[in-house]
This record gives sequence, structure tokens and C-alpha cells, in this order.
Amino acid sequence: MDWTWLTGESWQSAGQVVLRTAGVYLALLVFLLLFGARELGQMRPPDLVLLLLISNAVQNAMVGPETSVLAGLLAALTLLLLNHGINRLRLRSPRLARVIGGQPLLLVHDGVLIAEHLRQTATTRDDILIALREHGLERIEEAQAVVLEPDGTLSVIQRGVPVLRSHRRLRRARRRD
Repeated sequence: MDWTWLTGESWQSAGQVVLRTAGVYLALLVFLLLFGARELGQMRPPDLVLLLLISNAVQNAMVGPETSVLAGLLAALTLLLLNHGINRLRLRSPRLARVIGGQPLLLVHDGVLIAEHLRQTATTRDDILIALREHGLERIEEAQAVVLEPDGTLSVIQRGVPVLRSHRRLRRARRRD
């Protein structure tokens, strides 16, 4: 039986696939970190198209001329192991967690947009209004704070709701789980 469809022509290229895949993964991680959490957390159609095209563009860089099933599986395994390793490192290093995971950023304070932070994160007034509506508010002035979280979501704290009380409530809810 001919197994070349699975293994390719030779096994010596396996190391090259692993090294190429690791290099592409780390380079893309750096590139994406330079563009910020917003692009990763709240994808719009152009962002999704970009991500799909990037994945297609780097495929050949990862596996090179090797087109076997094994090379593809080896590249996938390498990506999964690298991702798992980075996540484990983030748990051990708060500094690395901040670099990779980002930090929350205040976009609205006491009902006033913080223009510099909006520009920094490419967040529009409409994005803020959408988040407000999702939280039952109609106007920016009704918000005590809107925070861009590290995962790209927008958290809203309504005016008149003490921040400390809401944090205590969250802590109590977590203890019950």
C-alpha cells in the first residue's frame, strides 16, 4: 500500500515544519499584539477576512514544499503546543499576562468620552452607543464608565451604581460558583 499521501516523500522535513510553524506563530503573535486587543476581541467582517487571508498567506511559510497530511497535522500540533505553552507562561508571569492579555482601558468617565483612548483603540462613538444599548442605556451621559476589557469587550457601569458595590457583588457571585 502506498502511504506517501500521509507521510510525504521523507521524514527529514518534519523538523523544518516544526521550526517554520513556531517561527510563523511567534511572528504573528508579535504582529497581532502590536495592533492591540480591540482587533482580536471584536471582529467585524473586514477583520475576519484579514484573519482568514493571513492564515492562508502563512500556510506555505509553515509547511514549505511539504504537502502531506502528516506535515499539516504536525504544523497544527506545533501551533496547539505553542499556544498551550504561552497560556501556561501567562499564568506564571503577571508581566507576560499584561503584555499578551492587555489591560482594561477607560473609554468613558462620568458620561464623557475620552477622545484619546477612543483614537488609541480605534473605537467609535457608535461602538460605545451599541454597548450602552446592550446594557439598557440610551445616552453616553447615563454611563459612569465604559471600559474596553483586555478581551475586546466593552463593559458598562451605569451612573448611580457605586463601583465598589458592584465589585463586591461580583466577588460574592464568584464564591457561590
